[in-house]
Amino acid sequence: MKPINIVKYLLDLIMGLAFVFLFDTRGTGLAFHEIAGLFMGGAYLTHIALNWRWVANVTMRMFAPKLTAKIRMGYILNWLLFASMTLTIVSGILISKVVLPQLNMGNHVWFKMTHTTLPYLLLILVGIHIGLHWHWVISMTKRLFKRRKTSVWAKWAARAVVLALLAYGCTTVYSNNLFSRAASSAQIIGIQTSSQGSFEKGDRKGFPEGQISEEGGQASGNFVPSDGEKEGFGERGGHDGEGGATTFSSFMKAGWLFFGMLAVFVILTYYLDKWTNRRRRSVQEAAVPAESMLAATIASEAEKVTVVWASQTGNAEKAAKLVAKELMQSGFAVSTVNMDEMTVTALSELSRVVFAVSTYGEGEPPDNGLSFWQALCSTEAPRLNELTATVFALGDSSYSRYCGFGFGLDARLEELGAKRLLPVMDCDGSFMPQLKSWIPVLLTALGNNKQPEQPPLAAGAEDGYESERPVLARLKENRKLNRSGSEKETRHIVFEWPGAAYEAGDALGVFPVQSPHLVKQILKAAKLNGEEIVKVDGHGQLTLFDALLRHYELTKCSSGLLGKLATITNNEKLSLLLQPERQEELTEWLYNSQLIDVLQEFPTALTSQSLLAMLRPLQARLYSIASSPKLHSSDIHLTVSAVRYERSGEPREGACSIYLADRAELGAEIPVYIHKAPHFRLPADSSLPIIMVGAGTGIAPFRAFLQERQASRATGDNWLIFGEQREASDFYYRDELMELQKTGYLHRLSLAFSRDQEKKIYVQHRMREEGKELWSWLERGAYFYVCGDASRMAHEVHSALKDIIQEHGGMNEEQSESYIQQMIRSKRYKRDVY
Repeated sequence: MKPINIVKYLLDLIMGLAFVFLFDTRGTGLAFHEIAGLFMGGAYLTHIALNWRWVANVTMRMFAPKLTAKIRMGYILNWLLFASMTLTIVSGILISKVVLPQLNMGNHVWFKMTHTTLPYLLLILVGIHIGLHWHWVISMTKRLFKRRKTSVWAKWAARAVVLALLAYGCTTVYSNNLFSRAASSAQIIGIQTSSQGSFEKGDRKGFPEGQISEEGGQASGNFVPSDGEKEGFGERGGHDGEGGATTFSSFMKAGWLFFGMLAVFVILTYYLDKWTNRRRRSVQEAAVPAESMLAATIASEAEKVTVVWASQTGNAEKAAKLVAKELMQSGFAVSTVNMDEMTVTALSELSRVVFAVSTYGEGEPPDNGLSFWQALCSTEAPRLNELTATVFALGDSSYSRYCGFGFGLDARLEELGAKRLLPVMDCDGSFMPQLKSWIPVLLTALGNNKQPEQPPLAAGAEDGYESERPVLARLKENRKLNRSGSEKETRHIVFEWPGAAYEAGDALGVFPVQSPHLVKQILKAAKLNGEEIVKVDGHGQLTLFDALLRHYELTKCSSGLLGKLATITNNEKLSLLLQPERQEELTEWLYNSQLIDVLQEFPTALTSQSLLAMLRPLQARLYSIASSPKLHSSDIHLTVSAVRYERSGEPREGACSIYLADRAELGAEIPVYIHKAPHFRLPADSSLPIIMVGAGTGIAPFRAFLQERQASRATGDNWLIFGEQREASDFYYRDELMELQKTGYLHRLSLAFSRDQEKKIYVQHRMREEGKELWSWLERGAYFYVCGDASRMAHEVHSALKDIIQEHGGMNEEQSESYIQQMIRSKRYKRDVY
């Protein structure tokens, strides 16, 4: 937690306690009352100064149509608080008898009445203010005491306390005529503006009959205190005496009484705000077009199929569209729905659904599937007894939870009563071969009796699935971006681009050539010579050496590969490692392992056929494009980190990064393709601001974005938050970024170099430090982009974003998650993570 937030929290806590106890001069003494009152004024000015950015930003945007009603109301409330607090403190100074007697104006009735009654209005305003920010108070308290979760018993205890406080507070509000006193504050303030001169002792000019006594301004009529007040408070705020003897009991009685009244407005405001937020969310959910869209597309219930997709990079969306196309050609009425537009209620009303989903990270749903998945997993999810469904799952077997979201979705559907149409079809890497063989099985399971117009996914039917039709691009430039002293090796790679147009945000798929040295090591470990002739689909007959060099995956290892090896060998050590109870150990062993590690750890003699049967086809490596076609129409730039590491003391290398860095010669023609990323695009409205968070090579797409914004003369503000190890050696594209700042196309640049100081600083730390500014950008409609490591960086950034929304948006955890989901649905939160 940042020190400034701790200061804010403690300052507000002290102000709140002082405010309550300032109500009683008998319990605290007049000297304490005046000194604490001045402290209160200074603390309040400090509070405003600490939040000045928020005040300035909202002032400038007060009449902006996108400003939320809650922020606008909070702004007005703060001004009312400021005016009331100022009048209370100034009137107190002008009737001071202890601290500033030289400024005492004598028995000035208006000042006395203002100082006596205005705090009751303040009490209401402060209660509303705290209620609107109660989520921030709770969030800060949990973080201060390092409590992230609240136990069930603590929640019930809190509810009991709330009910008790509400009952007690309502009683004190009623018995002390709080609303009458607060209403009189405005009346008294108005009197001064309509009166001539000052009010001397006994002057009743402008006052309703019976509201001022002849004893120097002590209120009567509406201002007569209740019996309880007479007993405990004496002359509250009137400064007409020393306030009587100070006793602990009267001190606590006064504090508890006014705390109870304050609590009423905190509690009522909090629950009213909570109810309003829930009502707004329910309206938003009702506005989701999925249900009406699904209902409108029903042609014949017997022939209707809904295809729902969730995708991080676009592959699952492509698969869904291809499935939908084949189903329509076979006579089905098909609806294709983005998962973030699907609700569990709508799902419960459907009869047949095909899910096409990818997995993000270690078994998690893609961004556009998170909200649906959370709703499906909730205890309030409806039964799905009428639903028949199947899942087409895309994944990467090098992850321990291969196709984790697909298998998890299938299991949860079954738990809710859905019938399984087909087992999960999991695809490792390229999905086209599996999809081609799976679609006829799907059609049969759906009861299709019509012959499709053409074979499933015939040539040209892939709708431009680019990886099966790569083009040759000439390597034009390869230079190191790091300066001397860096522990990293990051390359700027440039290809001459003869192919179709690309867009900022797209990625380039590159097919590498494996290391000849690695291939020789593998052949030696498998007791093969490499001259064996083998058949490779689509490439005819090749020597085993050439097949391994260009067409098979050698640097990624999975539990599936170990399982295949286990069927060939009787290695007891391998069999034990694959036992279900040793899953954690297996995951650890697989980390950074390659095929050569498997063959060396579990040695066995293999035939060429058995070796290739263990391996999956070589996959292209995707790199975010670091250039804009508006500036570089005939070139494509990449930012590539050379992967080198050791495993058990042996050097290991990444397949593609080291191929590009070391082995590919300038002028070499390399098979590549454009991987479209329609979900990672700049906003269509170029006047909207964008926030880009990138670590390491995650700067690549943001370099493209900035070039695009510059070339198109976009008017929206651009903010880059970039992180690496050291500024002196790892500040990629420094000169370009400095020039963009000078020309006005990079409005804010926040840097996080983790190893330039003793305590490591990452991009998420910079986000939190500038949280208030980041929140103001979001409220202006900013798009939020993240590019970098999926396993840690993306999670930390997401967590920081959530905390910022809670802290500066005055939301609780549930509301901040809802805010983020709304950003995802409106395409304002986009991630390119790997």
